Amino acid sequence: MIRVLFLFLLLQAGNAFGSYQRIVCLNPLVCEWVAEILGKDATLARVVGVSEYSNHPDVLRGVSLVGPYPKLHIEQIAALNPDLVLGSAEYNLQVQMEQLKRLKLNVVSLPKESFHAMEGWITTVGAALMEAPAASRARERWSKAWGELDKNRKPEKKIFIEVQHAPLISVGGGSFLSEALAFVGYSNIFSSLSSGYPKVSTESVIRARPELILILDHAGESSGIAESKRDWARFSSLPAVRNGGIHALPGDEFARCSLRLLNALKGLRSRHEERNP
Repeated sequence: MIRVLFLFLLLQAGNAFGSYQRIVCLNPLVCEWVAEILGKDATLARVVGVSEYSNHPDVLRGVSLVGPYPKLHIEQIAALNPDLVLGSAEYNLQVQMEQLKRLKLNVVSLPKESFHAMEGWITTVGAALMEAPAASRARERWSKAWGELDKNRKPEKKIFIEVQHAPLISVGGGSFLSEALAFVGYSNIFSSLSSGYPKVSTESVIRARPELILILDHAGESSGIAESKRDWARFSSLPAVRNGGIHALPGDEFARCSLRLLNALKGLRSRHEERNP
């Protein structure tokens, strides 16, 4: 909390004329929470640049793009003349953040998000925006939805989460998603790996014998998802194959630690209970 207060005072001192009016957000998670805090009208008026794939809420779709978040277009960001640039240590390259600072832009790098500490993270975003009251209301919305989850279950289903099929990338213990799924009763077979999104082998998945295979779908039942399902279906000895437990999940909802994730977790839990009363 002291760190958040210090950040707020520092930013306030650097912007004595009030709230920031030309904001650039450098990755989809930051974009989504900035829009959640500011609301539709203020987002339209004040957010002038976003990274690619910042597609929620819809109000962000018409904002100028500044490149994919792993490799931003520095010149485009500078040309927007922002008074605040918001990125994060996890998703944006440090070298690019330093480039932006050398251009004398007001750059704030947010910490890595954690499923169990999102209230503090939201507060930090609000402090960076100089929008503490609005951030408090967003934090309350998160807290309410979080409290409605059917939580604190013992992990009862072993799951494998496929983020990418070729090469095969999963979710490790360093990701908020592993925490979130454990919170509602799912045991990630790669939770012991410290990396957030490790490359894994097909053999290691087969050895772990998951009961559910959850494939993150970023394109809406694309041909790639169909290919993934066919490939896993070949391994008939897997419990997930035998019990029809291969499912596509909406990628954006499960790939970002936002309010949509909480609703998606609730839906996943409900569907599982319908199949297993």
